[in-house]
Amino acid sequence: MILLTGLALGLALGLGAVVWRAHGLRFRTIPSAGFIESITSSRAGLSHARSSLSPGQRTATDSALTVPPPVIPQPLPPQAVWPPLADRVDGPDFIDVPADHWIYPVLADLANHQLISGFPDGSFQPDAPMTRAELAAQLVRLYQWPDRATAQPYSDVSQRHWAHNDIEKAVQMGFLSGYPDQTFRPDLAVSRIQVIVALATGLNLKSNQNPEVRLKPYQDHQQVPRWAQLPLVAALEANLLTSAPQTSQLAPHRLASRAEVVAMLHRALIHTGSLSPASVQPLPEAR
Repeated sequence: MILLTGLALGLALGLGAVVWRAHGLRFRTIPSAGFIESITSSRAGLSHARSSLSPGQRTATDSALTVPPPVIPQPLPPQAVWPPLADRVDGPDFIDVPADHWIYPVLADLANHQLISGFPDGSFQPDAPMTRAELAAQLVRLYQWPDRATAQPYSDVSQRHWAHNDIEKAVQMGFLSGYPDQTFRPDLAVSRIQVIVALATGLNLKSNQNPEVRLKPYQDHQQVPRWAQLPLVAALEANLLTSAPQTSQLAPHRLASRAEVVAMLHRALIHTGSLSPASVQPLPEAR
């Protein structure tokens, strides 16, 4: 089982410095910067499904990506499940997330557990894209694994970069990986399929289902790269996937919004037993 580290979900990635508190514990100050900027879609160097590709083998669909050697650590003992709180607040106080927004129940649950905050202007910016650096930061806030060897340094991530340590840890944990040219490209926005593969790989999710059969009902299943099919099926089995605007669509290459990433991370916490399923209402379909 994966251990929830203090459960500080620093999703306010525009804050200059944030000190997180949860259940009487004080966490470290997180330096950051203004990360919501004009960025373009690009393929990210995510760790790919180990069950379908060998270490060092290039994918059939993307010559720019190389599969890293597998790292399968022993997880730390799990903490107790976060129970539903008796004194629930009305919900997250974000000026741009009304009560009828599909992400509202998720944000309310995370806010009630003191796991989320917004931007200094009171917004959450649910429709803004999330970068590789931001995703690394969220994963490190949520999960803790035994210490491992130092990750390979990246030429475009200096030690002064706000997410330097988070990127290093996310790579060590197996959620993310760099590019063959020794770059990480921290400011690139992540797509839905990249987030799904990162979670499925880092959490070591498995599936015995035939990907072609399982994905066939989706109209855009042919858009899913072969290297991502097994992780996607495993994520579907674990109920990690948030729906595209049409339930028959996977939209694998659409940029993942902050709301979508938060929803996937929230479902991952429930799947790993770190959050109670009873602590949140059923998630409505994304629209």
